Amino acid sequence: MPEFSLTERRQQIIERQARHRGALLSMTLQRLVFLAAIAVPVSMLHILFFFGFEATTTDEQLWHQGIIAAHFTQAVLFSLIGLAARRYQSQPHLWQANATFWSALLLVIISGASITILDQLVTTAVTPFLVACTIAGVIFLLSPRQALSVYSGAFALFFLGLELTQSDPAILLSNRVNGLTATGIAAGLSLMLWHHTVTRKDQEQKIAEQQQALQASNQMLEELASRDDLTGLLNRRLFDLMVQQELAALARDNKTSALLMLDIDHFKSINDSYGHLCGDQILRELSALLQQMLRASDLCGRWGGEEFVILLRDTQANKVPSIAENIRQSIEDRIFVLDGRSHRITVSIGCTLLDPNDPEPMLSAYQHADLALYQAKSQGRNRVVMRKTT
Repeated sequence: MPEFSLTERRQQIIERQARHRGALLSMTLQRLVFLAAIAVPVSMLHILFFFGFEATTTDEQLWHQGIIAAHFTQAVLFSLIGLAARRYQSQPHLWQANATFWSALLLVIISGASITILDQLVTTAVTPFLVACTIAGVIFLLSPRQALSVYSGAFALFFLGLELTQSDPAILLSNRVNGLTATGIAAGLSLMLWHHTVTRKDQEQKIAEQQQALQASNQMLEELASRDDLTGLLNRRLFDLMVQQELAALARDNKTSALLMLDIDHFKSINDSYGHLCGDQILRELSALLQQMLRASDLCGRWGGEEFVILLRDTQANKVPSIAENIRQSIEDRIFVLDGRSHRITVSIGCTLLDPNDPEPMLSAYQHADLALYQAKSQGRNRVVMRKTT
């Protein structure tokens, strides 16, 4: 496995964070919506329980009032944060979303530390701070650098704040150590959560990229499998499929479509006189010309050799010969340049209508178009012949 320097690893972490920053922020805001839904009722229950408490000492009275004020403030702020998180979770790159994220994180840490500091008036427990750190560690997706800064600051706040209400040196030391443990656990949870989430996002992105590449490859293979290599027209297999679909559509709709078979006259002499490369050039240019003349709804395919097939969709029967004649005339007028010399070609075209009511409509259509093409050839070439299927 390749070895990376500390600088390279740090750069990789920064790049991963930047790559998934929006997604990580959005995930945290989604969690904050649920956290607010839980935190607000819990805070209200705390207030309800403490309202029934009767203080007997000054410290108890200060503790009682402080806890109620802390939970009331927490309930109000979490309500606002929950609403903001719900609003901005789908737009994680807005500054409001980032502000909501950091406000919520500070609220969790400060609330846990404040309530623990108030608790020192009547108890030595640090449970609220431990709970707050745990919540922060499993809810907020922080990068390693952010986690280090946040939990170092949280411990500093807790370390200094304890002196306000706890004067016993032994208890103060014990609670500070417990606070260090709590922030250490939170940092560890945060690092594991960040690493797991970013790794999963990396895998999802890689899978998405692989799926896109596979889809592009499949599309390319499908294109290669359905297109003639030389001309780019539909190959015979796909053209047959399209004719079958057209026949099915004609059986449902009261429309007319036509099949044309086109053959280049004396194409063998072109190959013999100029070579097969020039013949291929003729086929490519003729294919491009056919596509230019046809409508977007029409289809054109290479039948084989110098033969082409055309499907004229939704075309009136009396217009088919004139369309075919226009194709024939345009090809005759086209000048092809071979070996620096101008050259003209002609084509013969056989036409027929598709008849979905025929027992074998596809076979019948090809047979009639082929017979019409043969008739055009036998009548001297460079002409159009229309043959009916019935």
